[in-house]
Amino acid sequence: IISLVKSGPDYDPAITETLTPCKALQSIFTTNEIDGTLVRADDKKFLIAGNVNITTDMLLKDGDKKYSIVRIMEVRPGDTLILSKVQARL
Repeated sequence: IISLVKSGPDYDPAITETLTPCKALQSIFTTNEIDGTLVRADDKKFLIAGNVNITTDMLLKDGDKKYSIVRIMEVRPGDTLILSKVQARL
């Protein structure tokens, strides 16, 4: 997971990337889930352990690829985050 931290003036901020390692399982969306609008054919699904808080402002890095986070679905019984299902796009 890459967190982007902005510093400096709003018109020309310096952006620093902070890398947080995490365990993730990459999967694909089924043809039933792909609608061409919300879920595109080239979107990836990542299942990420609940020890990392993820936001849509972050990026997912897999090797040399950086994915933007489109949507996060959490598996959370009560206050405990077990798993995040993340829709990501190149």
